[in-house]
Amino acid sequence: MIEKIYFCVPTTAACREVLYPLCLGDFTYERDYHIARNAYDSYLFFYVREGKGYLEFDGRKYHLSKGQACLIDCYQPHAYGSDSGWEIEWIHFDGRCAGSYYDMIVKQSGNVFSLTERQAAQVLRPLRYMLELLESKITYKEIWMAKYITDMLSFLLGLPDYTLPYTESMTPCERAVSYIRQRFRSNITLQELADHVSLDASYFLRLFKRETGLTPHAYLVSVRLQQAGYYLKTTDRPVKEIAYACGFQSVNSFCIAFKKNKGMTPTQYKERQ
Repeated sequence: MIEKIYFCVPTTAACREVLYPLCLGDFTYERDYHIARNAYDSYLFFYVREGKGYLEFDGRKYHLSKGQACLIDCYQPHAYGSDSGWEIEWIHFDGRCAGSYYDMIVKQSGNVFSLTERQAAQVLRPLRYMLELLESKITYKEIWMAKYITDMLSFLLGLPDYTLPYTESMTPCERAVSYIRQRFRSNITLQELADHVSLDASYFLRLFKRETGLTPHAYLVSVRLQQAGYYLKTTDRPVKEIAYACGFQSVNSFCIAFKKNKGMTPTQYKERQ
């Protein structure tokens, strides 16, 4: 067994204001590694670099292999391990917004998902920066760690929906909804969605509205507003920045849509949080 493990003790200010690591590491286990906990107050992300193993969580058992990752709520009972051996990189983290990030990522991708080599490199880069920092024993600021964790979770949030692969069992509307959620920051057109699901635009419009109760454009706006509401609640980003980050073409169009949906302006919504 080869392992690197680092423990971090966050300050009261970090616990109150930002994301923070509790422990993180890089493990290589030859075989018969298993761990079970009733709880470990944090969230856990880990990536299988080599080998295979399993994860038991929320009443289900998942089989994991090279290139797969998981994100779980360790406030709940969980277990994981490997009979044959594996290499994993992992981090236990918590803090402000951790639960919100967790909910959004799991809603999008599930607790277990696959990563391409490029995606893995992007997601793991912040984790490896943290490991290098701790290994070097350089005095660091907690805000650095908060940034790295935020980057890692933001990359995960930007991944496609691995729990809904495009298969024949999916309806055209389910495929379109997944496409919208992946690309809501872009200027998605009706024709683009229709082409994506291989349907005539007029027919697709009628089908989508019948199944969802909304037009594709209205659904796209609702996804953008959902994300904007999250940013307004959990960050100090200016309204203008949030508008463009969520795909709106102007601050005015964002404010009009937000007030129509929430009954108040983005500024008023932000001040109430």
